[in-house]
Amino acid sequence: MAKLKLPEPHLIKHADVCRDGGSYSIGFETKSLRFFSVELPVMLGVNCTRVGYSEPSIVAYDKVSESIKLNWKQSGKLALELEACNSSEFVNSHRLNEALKLMKLCGEIEP
Repeated sequence: MAKLKLPEPHLIKHADVCRDGGSYSIGFETKSLRFFSVELPVMLGVNCTRVGYSEPSIVAYDKVSESIKLNWKQSGKLALELEACNSSEFVNSHRLNEALKLMKLCGEIEP
């Protein structure tokens, strides 16, 4: 099986917080209409408080689901590419901006 290449985002379709304590998900399409999701998993500490975020992964939703784990350098680059994209009218821009900021801050929560 060929390794999944980093996709080039074209249109952001959704951005939201998951109900697992604060993970983020950003869905986007490429120009070839492939759909991908960036998953930014929350790290929880004592009493389920957010302490930061783990390195994100990209999941392809096609005939076969594939995923790649990103390092923080790739994450920051992808965040910049996503910032330059158009968004669907249904995207929660507040959640999108929060997620992109975390991707650029290497998962660290600002005080």
